[in-house]
Amino acid sequence: MVWIGNNYNGDLDKWYDTPIVGYLDAGGNLLLMTRMGQDFVYEALRSRLGIEWAENRENTTRRATSEYPGLVDMARYGTQSYNAVFDTSTVGENSTLLFAQYNIFPTVRGLGVWNEPPGGGSQRGDGAQFVFISGRPYRYEHASMRSNCEYILRNFFGEPWDPSAGAGGVAADRVRLMQNSPNPFGPATRIAFSLPRAARVHMGVYDVRGREIATLADGRMDAGVHRVTWDGADARGRRVASGVYYYRLVADDEMLTRKMVLLR
Repeated sequence: MVWIGNNYNGDLDKWYDTPIVGYLDAGGNLLLMTRMGQDFVYEALRSRLGIEWAENRENTTRRATSEYPGLVDMARYGTQSYNAVFDTSTVGENSTLLFAQYNIFPTVRGLGVWNEPPGGGSQRGDGAQFVFISGRPYRYEHASMRSNCEYILRNFFGEPWDPSAGAGGVAADRVRLMQNSPNPFGPATRIAFSLPRAARVHMGVYDVRGREIATLADGRMDAGVHRVTWDGADARGRRVASGVYYYRLVADDEMLTRKMVLLR
C-alpha cells in the first residue's frame, strides 16, 4: 500500500477512516509520503515507528539526505513546508533511519524512517513494514524520488510478492534478501533470501568499515527460499563485539545489503 497525502483536509479525513493499524497487523506494508506528518502519523503509528517528534508543526525543510545504503539524496523542487521532523537519537529498536535534515535545526533531524517488526504480520511473516517519508513527494527531485520508491518497494517490501506462497511468500521474479530475525540479536540470528532462478551466490557479514568478517554461503544455489544462520563469530570462530554489522547477498550480477545489530 502506498499513500501520498496532498490535499490536507480531504486526505486526512479519508486517512482516519482507513483501518491502517489492522492492515499492518495482518502483514500489509505501508509507504506513506506526506506533509503534516504529525497528523497523518497518529499516536498508534508513531509508536510503531518508535520516533519522537521534534521542533514545531510548520517546519520548512530542504534536501533529504540519505542515511541508508541503496537510497539517494533528494533535492527539493519548490518549498517543502509544514514538514514533520523527528529526533534521530530515539529511533526504535526495530526501526531504521532513512533520511535526515542537516544544517537547519540545532541538531540533525529525521525525515524518513523504516519500521520492520521481526515477526511480521499474521497473514504475511515478512510483512507489517511501515516507511514514512516527510514532505510532499512531488516537491522532491523526481528521478531520485522514483529511485528511492522503487528501492523501498523492491528491497524492503519485496514487491512483486507472490501470494500463492502463503504467509512465507517470496518475490516471484526478483532476488530478495529478508531482514534477519531476531534483530537485534544475541547469540545467533537467521537470514532468509529467495532466488527466482538458480544462481551463483555469496553471502557475507561485514563490519562498519566494510571488511568481510564471515562467509555464510558461497556457491551455486537452486531457485527458491534459502536460510542461513550467523552465530556472531568471525571466520576464525572468534566471537565479535556488540555493534552494527551488515550482511550482503550477491546473486550473479545482483547485490543486496541489510543492517543488523548484535547485542552481547
